[in-house]
Amino acid sequence: MEPAIYHGDLVMIDQRKTHIRSGKIYAFIDSDALRIKRIVVIPETALILRSDNPKHAPDHRVGEAMNHVSQNILGRVVWSGHSWGSETERTIMRNLFLGLPVLFVCSMANAQNFESMQRATELGTVIAAEDLCGLTFDQSAVSDWIDENTDPSDMSFPGTLQMMVDGSTFQNSGMSGSALTAHCRSVERTARHFGFIE
Repeated sequence: MEPAIYHGDLVMIDQRKTHIRSGKIYAFIDSDALRIKRIVVIPETALILRSDNPKHAPDHRVGEAMNHVSQNILGRVVWSGHSWGSETERTIMRNLFLGLPVLFVCSMANAQNFESMQRATELGTVIAAEDLCGLTFDQSAVSDWIDENTDPSDMSFPGTLQMMVDGSTFQNSGMSGSALTAHCRSVERTARHFGFIE
């Protein structure tokens, strides 16, 4: 998507904006992979998936393929930014936006596997609540879960998991008492189900 979005940029996606407006940039699932493309609509005929980078040819979708893209829109890209600061500054910037109804993804040159992101989100939410909820997880059970549920060749998983843990930790800090009780109960049940606690 260069020059609009560069490899490694932080991207904010508004999940409320799933109706395609021609010429806007959207995140969507395509063949089990996350893609970010500018979508041009030819009414009732086709969708054209464009990269702003002229090295990549447009991808024309018609019929069922057009419907598949329309039905798998995650949201419209509403902001992207380059990060030149320290890791601490980047973490703070990520966390500043987590209270908004948006989804952050790091754009990758090759589309990131959506299932990997989903697994990182699920595990990150549980791990981030361990101390908050007064739980102690069996580390070998956590390792076993990773071995059973992630692809060992997926180099993006550790970074995505860390981002999800950091984001969940930040979100958890602002919970009301009732929200904390409900969250901790849910995390405890999930942790028991996967053998993280007895």
